Amino acid sequence: MTTTHMLETAEVDIAYDVHGPLPTADGRPPLFMIGQPMDAGGFATLASHFPDRTVVTYDPRGLGRSRRKDGRVDHAPTVQANDVHAVIEALGAGPVEMFAFLAGQQLPPRRRQAGRGADTHRDRRGRGVRGHVHWAHGGGHRQTARSAGHRVPEPPRRLPQRRVRIRRTTRGLRAQATRRPRQRQLSRARTAGRTRAQHAMNRVAIATPSGRDGRVVQHIMEAQSVVMLLGVLDDHGVDACIGGGWGVDALLEQQTREHSDLDLWLPDAHLEPLFAGFAGCGVDRIFPWPGDRPWNFVLHDGAQLRVDLHLYESLPDGALHYGSVTSGVVFPIHALRGRGVIAGISVRCEAPEWAVRWRTGYPLRTVDRHDVSLLCERFGVDLPAGYVDRSPGSAAAPRPR
Repeated sequence: MTTTHMLETAEVDIAYDVHGPLPTADGRPPLFMIGQPMDAGGFATLASHFPDRTVVTYDPRGLGRSRRKDGRVDHAPTVQANDVHAVIEALGAGPVEMFAFLAGQQLPPRRRQAGRGADTHRDRRGRGVRGHVHWAHGGGHRQTARSAGHRVPEPPRRLPQRRVRIRRTTRGLRAQATRRPRQRQLSRARTAGRTRAQHAMNRVAIATPSGRDGRVVQHIMEAQSVVMLLGVLDDHGVDACIGGGWGVDALLEQQTREHSDLDLWLPDAHLEPLFAGFAGCGVDRIFPWPGDRPWNFVLHDGAQLRVDLHLYESLPDGALHYGSVTSGVVFPIHALRGRGVIAGISVRCEAPEWAVRWRTGYPLRTVDRHDVSLLCERFGVDLPAGYVDRSPGSAAAPRPR
């Protein structure tokens, strides 16, 4: 039996789930599972392995179902600890036993009386030990003489340092010193040639990463992948809007060409929950891209999925600001209020007139002419000046074959 609760405070509404009865059936303290950045959904499988315990999970502020009201996006350890303590008090079951992993925030010492925790460390032999419970706080591990009744890892031990003597050989130096000037010059030329070739191969590898079998993999964002990623973002409370080529095809309600990535608009405050959601999908690496900026960069999964992020901030008058403080772009919020369809799913995307406007002011590509011509024809938007073919006998921009 699982019940969901919402703890409302002045700064945040904290969602937490209780798996089992309260008070507990056997009188043992509830088992509280937490991690950062990880919401309650990340512990669903782990909680199912404790059918004899009452397990408590929650969504940290700003993640999952927990909505922030303080207007902040940072995560301070003290604030996180206060949220955990508030949930423990709301349970009304007294002290709890806590399971937490060290990638997130730990309870400060003053909060440790509320819960006894077990960190996810293992000893140097990779074994866990019974009969030890460690306080989960920032000051380190503290063992108690209380049997936990479960397999709890012991704190890590520092391995002894060893001194390593490095022997250097002078054979190569002697050989280099005895070479003639002409030989050294040819050697440097060959080395420079190999270096330039290696740099060229690196650039190719960055543009098209290799697969496990050594073949070149092209980034292809399928419709099913788009729907999957949007579902993940929706589960993590990310307000995303589709742009780029997929935004055009969403407006047209059909896929008209292949897409190498997925362009997404989102508020800058939603970047952290996006990282948390994409980490579970493997889209957790920054793709080297010319002109990367803090408000515009690309994430990928090392295979075929690639997401081009565009971060904006909301202004007091309701408009949206994109770019740097000195040379940014301000546009109305309705520019990101278009509606479209991808694989039968209704999605939010750029408005048609703004999707056309944002494809001007730079050297046009074949895909730009393809997208803009279809948008203008479908929604009755005038072709921008750069798309009009001024040669005799031509009236519209050509479409790619």
